[in-house]
Amino acid sequence: MGVDPAAQEPAPGPASGRGPADADPERDVALVMDGGAREWERIDAAYQSGELDDAGWFEAIQAVVVPHYLAGDNPRAQSGHSGDDARWEAARRHVLSAVDGPGTFLDVGCASGYLMETVHRWAAEDGIALEPYGLDLSPELAELARCRLPHWADRIWTGNALYWTPLDGLRFDYVRTGLEYVPRARCGDLIAHLLDNVVGRRLVLGTHNEERDRPEWTDLVAALGYRIVGTDVRPHPDHRVVRRVFWIDRES
Repeated sequence: MGVDPAAQEPAPGPASGRGPADADPERDVALVMDGGAREWERIDAAYQSGELDDAGWFEAIQAVVVPHYLAGDNPRAQSGHSGDDARWEAARRHVLSAVDGPGTFLDVGCASGYLMETVHRWAAEDGIALEPYGLDLSPELAELARCRLPHWADRIWTGNALYWTPLDGLRFDYVRTGLEYVPRARCGDLIAHLLDNVVGRRLVLGTHNEERDRPEWTDLVAALGYRIVGTDVRPHPDHRVVRRVFWIDRES
């Protein structure tokens, strides 16, 4: 699925304003972490009130994200990032902290496929052979990734990670997802489904922008009873915020 609000620079939507990379002490920290925070709050409130069901929530999120991504003029923008390649690497490369050996890597919410592409290159620079795959909720974004990466077109799928199951029992050594890709009440269902049906070894969560001393997503996953086996935290241009990745292993 192409929703990546927590890692946006800036996030899509009418509340975007400047990107989080502009360290502005007067700016609401929620908008530093996610420039589309006000839009997501509106959609989440409608979900919590019962105005939207699961399908309606996904539809509302996609109605904001997909046009914004498709309007991008480079693969970073088409994956929800406003910066150049150096800023992209600073914001994304640390997902490889969870990768400790060769294998397959599924990017959930792959959008333009740029993380697939760069993770493959960065891992090779580290001497690790990592074969990337992609999944996106949006047919338009999945097709964009296939067109951009024709040599990987047959390993990019359209589907909702909350329900999607690979064919022929295929599993991936590493599966990266964001927890904001589903309604908060369904985070446990997303993790359980991926571990039961998609993950071969390790589920990588993030990268998420969070307040420095409030590891909200880590705390949520721990409260669900999962053992977090690793965490990597990197600085953000705004000192109030950090970029956090953490991971849990599938029990054999």
